[in-house]
Amino acid sequence: MSSTDQALIRETAAALRHCCDRILNDGAALTLSAPALRVLHTHFSSLFPAPVRGEFAPATASSLVATETLHELQFLRDLAQLTSALCVTAGSPPAESPVPLGDFSRLERLRLLDVPVCWVEGLQARRPYLRALRCDGGADSLWQLLAACGADQSSPFLWEELTELCVTRCRLAAVDRDALRLTPHLTDLDLSHNRVAVCDGLECLAGLQRLNLTANTLTAVPVLSMPAHLALRWLSLRGNKLETLEGLEDMVSLEHLDLSYNLLMSHGVLQPLLELRRLRNLQLSGNPLCCLSDHRRRTARHLHHNCLTGQLLLDGRRLQSSEVPRRSDPPASRPVLRPSSSTASAGPPPSPAAAARLGRPPGQPGRRVRSAAGSIGTGDKGESS
Repeated sequence: MSSTDQALIRETAAALRHCCDRILNDGAALTLSAPALRVLHTHFSSLFPAPVRGEFAPATASSLVATETLHELQFLRDLAQLTSALCVTAGSPPAESPVPLGDFSRLERLRLLDVPVCWVEGLQARRPYLRALRCDGGADSLWQLLAACGADQSSPFLWEELTELCVTRCRLAAVDRDALRLTPHLTDLDLSHNRVAVCDGLECLAGLQRLNLTANTLTAVPVLSMPAHLALRWLSLRGNKLETLEGLEDMVSLEHLDLSYNLLMSHGVLQPLLELRRLRNLQLSGNPLCCLSDHRRRTARHLHHNCLTGQLLLDGRRLQSSEVPRRSDPPASRPVLRPSSSTASAGPPPSPAAAARLGRPPGQPGRRVRSAAGSIGTGDKGESS
């Protein structure tokens, strides 16, 4: 073992001893650079038997490794086997050689920060157990990450436990439907800061609850499956090129909606928001329609009445009752006149000609009498009409 490797092992072990409890007990992520990960994997492989998931292997004595360094390696090996969350950074210079994950037998959450997915090894073996996968830069496509599993070049297979997927800053131009079909239990999807222009590959995600499409080039609201319309609670379309919101009316369970920094010109395009009765947070800042002085009042006209009870945050500020326009009451129905024997309910006075025939001065109403057939009429006392 070189002196450089020994120094790296001692420094890494010393740094991780301070946060060991948070990693093991609180689920904090163990962060390692790709070069450090390669060095550790090399010496783990030479000093310890192959890892078995959930089991530990004793160290093998070696006269070439100092006792202190061997103890540090044993500590790092045990920590790797027990950690459930790992963050791998590219390091300096960036990784251009294999990035092995085989020593992390209990890994459930993985983040690759600017690490080329094509260099990652062991992702296929972690596929049955990972619950969250985040790739910040480094992925050429969803297929490369989800189907081929990076350097493993595996056959497509289901990610049975994966519920959170983040692939951001990867310049993705489209959503690969075939790749997403391998993640049937996904509830949280983040494809922000890419170049997605058409998002028509999400219909296979029935249980989607959170969707982040911030900073893409979308011109239309993404199309979801019918179950996802009822499941989606959080949606961000911030920083796209939306001019219309057609399709939002079907996402009736939305509670958080970010539409800021799009191309919404007038408040008429907000009409689909009338169907979102559970909305609690709405972001519209950065759109041309916000330039109007009565923007908040105009927006309130296009919100469901459940959202006008003082609980809604509009652009970070609670919508006040003074900003809610009074809605006109529906026209009252015409009253039904019922027959009455009182003079107050008498009909209009007869015309002068009719009054002359009846022998009474014009303008004097006659009594309302009931005929034998039960009809109501006007006539003299004792007469039936």
